[in-house]
Amino acid sequence: MKQKIDDFKKNKINLFSQERLKSYSLQEDKKDIEIQLKRHNNNLNLIQRITKDLALIEIGTRNLLDFYMKEKYKNDDWINQEAQNSSEFKIIIDKIKKRYDNLILNNNQLLSNLTIGQITKIIREKDALNIIFDFKNINLKKYYFKNKNRYKNRRPISKKHKADIILSLLVNIRNRSFHWENLTKLRDDGIPRLSVENKKIYTTIEPDKIETFLKDILNEIYKE
Repeated sequence: MKQKIDDFKKNKINLFSQERLKSYSLQEDKKDIEIQLKRHNNNLNLIQRITKDLALIEIGTRNLLDFYMKEKYKNDDWINQEAQNSSEFKIIIDKIKKRYDNLILNNNQLLSNLTIGQITKIIREKDALNIIFDFKNINLKKYYFKNKNRYKNRRPISKKHKADIILSLLVNIRNRSFHWENLTKLRDDGIPRLSVENKKIYTTIEPDKIETFLKDILNEIYKE
């Protein structure tokens, strides 16, 4: 078995997995493994470049939520209070506490263990999207030419709806990045896979616009 493992290690295709590499192929070069390996490496380089921005966005969003909850409810221990009010949230907090052998954790310790998905879910549930964020000046067409900034009746997309769309895309990028998935993948019709549907509004991000998208979010969170 040791020899088999050693032989397995000598082949990058084995280590990356053929199925993973297939996601980097296009119709015209689907049999060219070297091109697939190059694209795989380029994708990892992209993830490396955006990791700091993703971290700053997540940290900032987490602390914006914490500030909002403490100000609104006048309770520095709001996470434990929310766990008492919501069975679903209690399950999340109990799992966090279990990882720490059920030690008594303060609000900051619990907060730092919440994922960006859980954080944005709370923001939505508290109807705080357009209070915490102001993305009105973000042009969604900047990231893909078919994106919409207006509804069918020509009214601009509401601040709340736009924030919901942007946070959904953010969580999508974050989760794909930290599972080392292909951020550059296209659907069969050529549309980027990084897309969300929110209240019949489809919004997409071109792979080469991911970094710009994250910078625009950072500029909203970290005011000069």
